[in-house]
Amino acid sequence: MSPTPPTARPGLSRLALCSTLALVCTLTGAHTSHADEPDSGEYTLTLLQPADGHTVAAAYGINESGDVTGITRPGSAAQPQQAALWTTGTTRATALPQLNDSRFGRGFDLSATTTVAGEAFDAAGVSVPVAWTKDSVAQLPSVSPLGRGVAVDIAETGRVLGVAHDGAMGVAYVIDGTTPTALAAPSPDEGTLSSYRAAAISPDGRWVAGVSWVDVPHGDHSHRESLLTIWQDGRPITWEPEDHGPGISPAGILDSGLVVGTVKPRKHAVAATWRDGTLTTLTDPGIEGFPHVTATAGNTSGLIVGTASRFEGNSGFGGAAVAWRDGTPVDLNTLVTLPEGVTLQDARDINGAGQIVGTARTAEGTVGYLLTPRRTPAPTPNPSPGPSTGPTTAPAPSSAPTAAPTPSPGATRGIPAHPAPSRPGLPGTGD
Repeated sequence: MSPTPPTARPGLSRLALCSTLALVCTLTGAHTSHADEPDSGEYTLTLLQPADGHTVAAAYGINESGDVTGITRPGSAAQPQQAALWTTGTTRATALPQLNDSRFGRGFDLSATTTVAGEAFDAAGVSVPVAWTKDSVAQLPSVSPLGRGVAVDIAETGRVLGVAHDGAMGVAYVIDGTTPTALAAPSPDEGTLSSYRAAAISPDGRWVAGVSWVDVPHGDHSHRESLLTIWQDGRPITWEPEDHGPGISPAGILDSGLVVGTVKPRKHAVAATWRDGTLTTLTDPGIEGFPHVTATAGNTSGLIVGTASRFEGNSGFGGAAVAWRDGTPVDLNTLVTLPEGVTLQDARDINGAGQIVGTARTAEGTVGYLLTPRRTPAPTPNPSPGPSTGPTTAPAPSSAPTAAPTPSPGATRGIPAHPAPSRPGLPGTGD
């Protein structure tokens, strides 16, 4: 990967996006960042370092308070690896505890109380759902008779979303407290349901986004279809492929029910959103050499974040963090002053304050990062004139400025919704 950030395609309205990003920052009010960096660009950049004694880190999820989770490793090998926590105001990761005899853990997202949900390997090297606090780790209950599965997400409320094999098929389930409950199986209009998985839960815990697989008879054989599936308050809704596009991969869902993710209509992955099953593809940021584009999360201000990469689903061999505002894309590397040798390779999550987390490449190796929008300073009032002995005329009232940002030219649609964590795809589960 080149140490210089990729260049966005000329002609895209980056100025329009920059203006709305600045306005978003003004409207969101005060929020806490981890650190202050050089005063330039639309964002401040904080590099999230590995735990003491480690050399590699990545950031996957952020909560509304600005706490971040991800992974930290002592080296480039996949194991050993630990889930990581960067509490607000810190730049050095806390390596979260491992399960007994485990050498692998990763945190996908965290709740308002900084409970981290994710995946760990047990002593046999099999994936199990796990929750961490700063000082503890616990295997979560599962609908699998063998206790296997993955905790793929957690709401701000603490409700955990998991995937597992229940002995009959792969299913999605939620955990409230210590009780796992399988989500209701979808009922397809035709064919036989073979399995259903989930990728994300909304911050309020009411919405879940996933995929159902259905075997549909076709003459003397059958073919498998993937159906976009949403659970609202536990009730499943599915959409046929013609409604959502081929090769679907939902990654996040907002409190409004809007889904962000990816479709693959042809050779390359395309970032997309769905509202009530209706597909809207997002404009390609046009970054040379990075043809695959994914969307991973969004927030109440209409910002969606994601990644443009050389290979689908993998920014490790070249990628750039990107964002969309009302459908207009931008390379996030162009909105922040980057230290020499640093590139933002992907964007995994965003919170309501507009803070974005992901993975950065540096001269020393891979680390996490946090982008915090700069607040537009309030204008300094002009000094009041001295007293006048003559009559004065009251100034004519002026129109109050609107708080709503003006859509950028060529926008596809606004996204009035709440941030949702993102998952790195739909993970497989154990039997």
